[in-house]
Order: sequence, then structure tokens, then C-alpha cells
Amino acid sequence: MPSPPFRLTDSPWFWGLMFSVMALVGMGLIAPKYDIRQRQIEGRFLGRQNAAIERSRRAAGLDPIDLAETAEDRDVVAPGRIVPLWTLATLAGLAATGSAAMLARETLGASRQPQVPPEDESPPFHPQPPQSVTQPQAPAITDAIASAIPETLITPGNELPLLLHVGGVKTGSSAIQRDLTSDPIRPALDLGGIRYEYMAIVQGRLLRGPALTDAAACFSALYAFSDRLEELVNLPAADFATIRDTLLDLRRQGIVPILSYEGWLSDPADLIHRFTASLAMPLRVVAFVRDPVSALNSWYWERVAEIDQPIDAWIDEALEMTGAWDGFLERWSTAPGVGSVDVRLVDAAATATFCDAIGCEPPTTNGLHNRSFTAAMARFVSRCPQPPGYLSEMKFSWWRWVEAAGATAECEALGGLPLVFSDDQIGRIVASTADANRRLLDRCPEDVRQRIEGDPRWWSADPALHRRPTPPPDPAEGDRLLEVTLRALAAADLAWRKVSTDLRHTSPRQQD
Repeated sequence: MPSPPFRLTDSPWFWGLMFSVMALVGMGLIAPKYDIRQRQIEGRFLGRQNAAIERSRRAAGLDPIDLAETAEDRDVVAPGRIVPLWTLATLAGLAATGSAAMLARETLGASRQPQVPPEDESPPFHPQPPQSVTQPQAPAITDAIASAIPETLITPGNELPLLLHVGGVKTGSSAIQRDLTSDPIRPALDLGGIRYEYMAIVQGRLLRGPALTDAAACFSALYAFSDRLEELVNLPAADFATIRDTLLDLRRQGIVPILSYEGWLSDPADLIHRFTASLAMPLRVVAFVRDPVSALNSWYWERVAEIDQPIDAWIDEALEMTGAWDGFLERWSTAPGVGSVDVRLVDAAATATFCDAIGCEPPTTNGLHNRSFTAAMARFVSRCPQPPGYLSEMKFSWWRWVEAAGATAECEALGGLPLVFSDDQIGRIVASTADANRRLLDRCPEDVRQRIEGDPRWWSADPALHRRPTPPPDPAEGDRLLEVTLRALAAADLAWRKVSTDLRHTSPRQQD
């Protein structure tokens, strides 16, 4: 079987040779200064050594020796450095020689093997390929499976779609991703044989099954999600082709793959269109929305550690990520391959709403996963000159062990997340998003449309509609917050010790 073309930069021996040669060049450049500096260091060392010897002689009652009489001229002893530079140069030279020999051997061996022609180095994605290039076609599913698929799911070529959950930001994505990660394979309701499977594209790999679970375990929120579109559209062509072929094969087997990332909804149109065109398969998009004021408020507290500008300026930037929903949905509805964009309204049961939208079995986990900070914790974070760590991950960790300590109710009693915007800023947010959200109504199913139309938070700037009761600062709230956090820390420590004990007893022992 032909091997991929050999590249010098792929060989560790090439880099070993480069570093060794650069070390030799560097030592040649610093040699004069090295000798002067080393002479000073070694002179001080010898002086301290002789002084220590003299002190020990005098402590033993021996006759003192005048150190000045035994001192040697530094120019006389200069050639006899304790650590001469030639020893380091010799080591670098040997490393360079060995690396060169192994590189030559590796290059000779590669030249004797048949090789596939090199891949085109042009950008991996071509949203509008030349007419002479044939787009890859998704394989048609079997007749037995096709007969069970409703017309709302199947596409003209007897093809199952790829399902993309695109967010948006602060619309229940964490709860949905957590639920799908914990139970990634869901039979489709009343579709006989069709099933959904959640997976994630991470660092050029399509993660499924145990690999998905392992990726989730490395994240404080304990769920997995795909990379940003900016990263996906810049994957090497071979890596993306492998992912796409796997997705095509899964769909042929009657599996509807689900990919998710909460920031995809508000990505630039060029990234969205490059991504969907390169998938070259039918796509179904599911997006969630919420009223703009609460969405921006949640986003502010998620990113407060990174905000170094006035809130008015931040609002302008944040509206490019969340709140003005119709503009985001327009980018996806016009993207190549997208057959439908299903808009849902976020609520406390986001996971159930998502499962209902796609027609799969109901959720297996609690619908609330990404809890907001309490008012007391939010005030603490805002007082920190540089809030510690990434707040979202810190929040997941904190709530996990607060719940384990049984202190959830005590924390919730400290008040909900405060609204950071002034009355004028609330009015500005509502006014700047009103036109886009009126156009949004035309994209929504009738039940979602009625709920949005009937919710005054979408249309009114009355501060009373947006401000939730938040207890005023209490001098004792810091003590209560610390007490709850210490209990959470104790719960985490207990869990860690139990796991450590289990691992110690279950780990295989070395046999004599």
C-alpha cells in the first residue's frame, strides 16, 4: 500500500539536527562573553572555597595562611576553566551528528517506498467548487429504513439529515449538551429503526462513544461539544474528509448524527456557509432564543472576568453574539444544504423541548445544568480586580460540590443573579432588537410565536419587567458564602478520598 509522501519536517531527527546546529551556532556567538563571565563565577567560587578552608584550619587550631600569598593570577589559570565551553559544544556536536545520521537513514528508507501523490495544499473547504468538480453525494438509505421515515425528516434523495444544534448563547445549551453526552444514542419516536446519536468534532476527530465520554470527563461541566466553526473550517482537508465520510456512512445506517456548539448561531455568515457547503449533505438546524435583556445579562456575568470597557460599549459588542436573533437565523437559513431551521424558546425544560423538537426519547437528566451565580457570589466576583479562572468552569465546579454538600437551598436563598443594566440601557437593548425580533416571529412555529408575542419582556423597556427581586448586600453574606463554599470543599475532598481508595484497591498489583 502506498505510503504518504515523506516530509523532512515530519521527522523528529530533523528537528533534533536543527536544534543541535543552532546550539553550536549560539555557543560560537557567546564564546568570548562566556569565558569572561565564567572566569568571574569560578573566581568567586574558588575564593569562597579557600576562605572556608582557612576558617576550618583556624577552628582546628592550625597556623593561619595568608590567602593573598597563595592567590594566582587569573590570566595564568584562565585556560583551566572548571566548566569549559568545549564540553557543551562536544555534546551538541554529537547530538547533531547522531540526528543527521538517523535523518539520512530515514530519508533513504522513505525514498524506497511507493508514495501517494501529495494532497492539494489549497484551503480545505470550497463552498462553491468549480463546475468540473463533482460534489460527494450522500448514500441513499435502505428501503426498509426509508419506509419508516416521515416526510418532515426525509429529504428528496432518500437521505437522512445531519442535525446541528447551534445555540444560541445562554439559551440552555449546557443542559442539552449534558443530557446528550450522558445518553448519546436516542431512538427516534415512532420511526422504527431510526435513531439519533450525539457526537462531537474535536481537534480534527469525530468523537463517539467512550471517546465522547472521556472528552466530557476533562471538562468541568462534564459534557462534550464540537469545536468553533473557525477551527472546523481550517481543518486539514484529509481530516475533514474522514469526518464527512463517517457521517455519510452513519446516515446510511439509519443514524441521524447530532453536532452541537452554542456559539455557532452567531458566527459570521462566511464561516457558516463554508462549513455547511463542505459537509455536502442535507442539514437540519435547531436553534433556541430568549428575550434579549435576560440573554445579555447572563452573558455579561459569564464574561465579567474579560470585560474591561464601559457597559454601553460592551452592549454593542454583545448584541453581535446574542439577542438580535433574526439576523443570526438568516445566516443559517440561507446556508448551503440547510433544509430547515427549527426555532424554539428556551425555558426551564430546555432538554425536553429539544427532544420534542427532534422527535426522540425524553431527557434522562435534570433540565437545569448551568446554574447562574447567586447575588452574593456575583457581588464577590465583581469586587475582584481579576476574577479567578474562567468563570463558567469555576461556576460549574462550585455548584457541583455545593449540591453534593446539600447546600443548594442555602445558596439560592442568597438571591438570584442581579441585573447589571440601568433603566436607560434596558430601553436601548429592547429598542435595538425590536425590529429583528419582529421578523423573528415569522420564523417560529405558531406556539413559539404566541409565547414570544405575549411576553412583554421582548417588547417593553419597563424596568419592573426585567428586574428580579434581589436582596440588598448584607454584611454577613460573605460569611455565609464562605461557610457554604467550605462545606462544598469538604464534600469534594471526601469524594476524592473515596475514589482514591477505590482505585487503590482495584488497581492491578505487581506480581512477584
